[in-house]
Amino acid sequence: MRKTKVIFFLMIVVSFLTVLVFIHNRYDYLEKRNSDFYEISVICRGKNMESYSSVKAGIDQAADDLNAEVNYITLTKDNDAAQQLSLLKQEISNGTNAVVIIPAENVQDGSVLRDAAREVPLVALKYPIGDVSYATAISCDDYRLGSELAKKIISDKGPAGSGRFQIIRRSSQGGGTRLLEGVTDALKNGGATDITCSAAADSYKKVYDDVKQSMGKNEGRIFVALDGDSLEAAGKAKKDLLKSGEASNESIYGVGRTDANVAMLGDGIIQAIGAEDEYSMGYLGIKIAIDGIQKKYNENDITVNFIVSDKSNMHYPKNEYILFPFINY
Repeated sequence: MRKTKVIFFLMIVVSFLTVLVFIHNRYDYLEKRNSDFYEISVICRGKNMESYSSVKAGIDQAADDLNAEVNYITLTKDNDAAQQLSLLKQEISNGTNAVVIIPAENVQDGSVLRDAAREVPLVALKYPIGDVSYATAISCDDYRLGSELAKKIISDKGPAGSGRFQIIRRSSQGGGTRLLEGVTDALKNGGATDITCSAAADSYKKVYDDVKQSMGKNEGRIFVALDGDSLEAAGKAKKDLLKSGEASNESIYGVGRTDANVAMLGDGIIQAIGAEDEYSMGYLGIKIAIDGIQKKYNENDITVNFIVSDKSNMHYPKNEYILFPFINY
């Protein structure tokens, strides 16, 4: 009987403490909701944020840390500049406090962007939007990134003049003109003469099929992908060829961090990855937007860091920081 009473008493105490914790958490939640709370629209570059998972992780963490509610606005068609501009006007009309945009290629209607930046804080991530007053761009130095990736290739493979380079990219991941220039300029400066730039493919499957067909010839090409999707498609093509027992002496380098690309880097399928600090890019995007809401304007563009990593150094702290953002934060 005594044991039963003790158990009953403990159950009452636990229940009481549970109620107290619930009330405390609820109070904190309501206090947070009733304090300055910011609604920020994030206009995506396509139908989802799958290609920008690290950017999204940074955005979500900043929203949680800085008391913001983020609304992701997706497109019905990837890289549709006209739809982005229409959605930009719509979100401002609906009363959003700020807009963060991953701009589509050829967003050229400066008047819409300028009008938007006069209404609410406007922050562009990854890609430029031209000279728009009161807007902040947060991006990487694509030319330097491309140049450093090409130098890594030359360091691995020897004089560039002996290599056959195939540059690949997806059309919906466009905007990498400076990246392309950085790669090709460095390769040419290193003596490369055989550089082929494939026409931008309109789908992941098209990149995969084209690369797999080319690799089947076993010509020792060096594939250089200018975006994460193309890098992943090329890596998968090589991986599938190896699984089927076909020899492949092709090498793959590229730009763009995805979970699959990091895994293939570790497996030796991909030789090196150039990756931007996309997590910081996303986090800073929300922070700068909130600064703008609070009238702390920042008209200076921000450049984030990048790394070029291979299998041997992917776990060095500075590389892990970018390649494994979900572990490090």
